[in-house]
Amino acid sequence: AYTAALGITIGERDYWDQGYGREAVTLLLAYGFRLRNLRRVWLTVNGRNERAQRCYRACGFVEEGRQRQHVWSDGAYDDLVVMGVLREEWQR
Repeated sequence: AYTAALGITIGERDYWDQGYGREAVTLLLAYGFRLRNLRRVWLTVNGRNERAQRCYRACGFVEEGRQRQHVWSDGAYDDLVVMGVLREEWQR
């Protein structure tokens, strides 16, 4: 069984909230599960990045853990959230 880490960045704010993140994650998950025979895909995201967490949840990811005050971001410590999705969860 194989696993893979996933990460995306949409740097231009003009492209935020347009559905590009969700489309990118959906396509990457389909590639990973269907063509690469992955068992699990995981990622980390800053705890204050609610926009990204909503996107990942909409694509089937669930929070698996949290490293408290793990990342220095925008002048303060932030949690690092670990999220994952299993092939069976994604297929539903």
